Amino acid sequence: MQASKVILGVGITLTVLAVGIGWVIFPQLLQLKIKSQIRLEEGGDLFQRWVDIPVPIYMKVYFFNVTNPDDVKRGEKPILDEVGPYVYQQKRQRVVENISVENDTISFRPKITYYFRADLSEGRLETDVMTLVDIPYAGVVHKAISLSPFTRSLIRDISLDYNKDLFMHRTVAELTFTGYFDPLMKDLAELQGQELLPNNTFGIYYGKNGTAGDLMQIYSGVGDNTLFGETISWKGDDMLSFWDTDYCNMINGSDGSVFPPFVTRDRVLRIFSPDMCRSIYMNYHEDVEVLGVPGYRFITPREVLEDPKVYPENKCYCTNPGDDLAGCAKAGVFYLAPCRKGAPVVVSWPHFYDGDESYVQQSVGLKPEQEKHETFIVLEPNTGSLIKASKRFQINVELKPTKHFPPMKKVKNMLMPILWADESVQLNEENAAMINGKLMKPVKIVTIGTWSTLGLGLVLILIGALLLTREEKGNFKG
Repeated sequence: MQASKVILGVGITLTVLAVGIGWVIFPQLLQLKIKSQIRLEEGGDLFQRWVDIPVPIYMKVYFFNVTNPDDVKRGEKPILDEVGPYVYQQKRQRVVENISVENDTISFRPKITYYFRADLSEGRLETDVMTLVDIPYAGVVHKAISLSPFTRSLIRDISLDYNKDLFMHRTVAELTFTGYFDPLMKDLAELQGQELLPNNTFGIYYGKNGTAGDLMQIYSGVGDNTLFGETISWKGDDMLSFWDTDYCNMINGSDGSVFPPFVTRDRVLRIFSPDMCRSIYMNYHEDVEVLGVPGYRFITPREVLEDPKVYPENKCYCTNPGDDLAGCAKAGVFYLAPCRKGAPVVVSWPHFYDGDESYVQQSVGLKPEQEKHETFIVLEPNTGSLIKASKRFQINVELKPTKHFPPMKKVKNMLMPILWADESVQLNEENAAMINGKLMKPVKIVTIGTWSTLGLGLVLILIGALLLTREEKGNFKG
């Protein structure tokens, strides 16, 4: 009788210990440890890595070279030749301007320095020449259409003096960071009495290399871990002013590089994107593994850029809806004109992936593919650390035929792709080893220990119960 009770008691003790340590004590200790580290506290290790990101980030740029520009001006479809990648390595930093311990906030300006990596660009150079739509000219025409006949004629005459055409031939360097001087924009700026382009120079990324960006304020997560990295304001404002409702003007989420810990599969990742002048969101897609580190993969659902006719929540992003929302974008594209001084710039996913098929059919040479063109983020669920991500987007220009400007008299009403880019980052071997050693290994050890102890405890309980039953039966017969 005594032996069976001892075995049964040991079994119960081991079971209670396994449950208590494995599912109560250890998880609480782990959460406390993570909460103490996932915060932006001046002098802390995470703060230093947030200010000066040590992991290299690469941006691959692909241009849509137009091979039949004269045909396009006659009203035919553009035939596009995707040329790339042109690879730029990014050095990301944050210029901190203020830290408020009392309010749990940090104010900073993001700073990105780009370095062209010819060795990763597969033989391509920044001196390569592309044939693309003259974006500044297309913007001038787009604006002039809505002006008075006198002003429109004046702008047309000035553009003719410079022999402006719908297409331009420029080097990759000129199109991206170096930029090129545009005399038409200079004359129009003088005529209007205000600068239209910085230094009358155009480049898609001109002025952004090594320059501190717009002021942002976020929560540091010291006081409230659930707010870690959440954006409070941009350019000093806690709301945008580009869209028609407070809902669309809300600034929600982080900047996409940091997230609160303890990620669950039902969490919605909210991200504020200054480039898109709006907040977007991402949903859980699947469990993955990056260099041995388990993660949750999140993707942008179709609803984010869905046609407002299908998804009414997007109506407030359409500033010129017209009758029956005919003036709104179809699925997969987003008009930036309200926040780009009226410029006919439209953003989409690459090759109009997950968008309306009509956009794909407007050009020859587009082939949307999920693996190549989908934006995603992978987070380690305990810490919320980003372990892999690809931000993929495409820049397009809206073209409309107009009799007032000769180069655009017969052009089709369409979205002309200019380029698409893939900004990617992945956990390196060193950081993967650190996460595996400091987080995953202890978790695995405790998990194995918990289940082993629980199993042993249950076996001992079963043995003890059987012995006790036999002893009781023997005593009853005796």
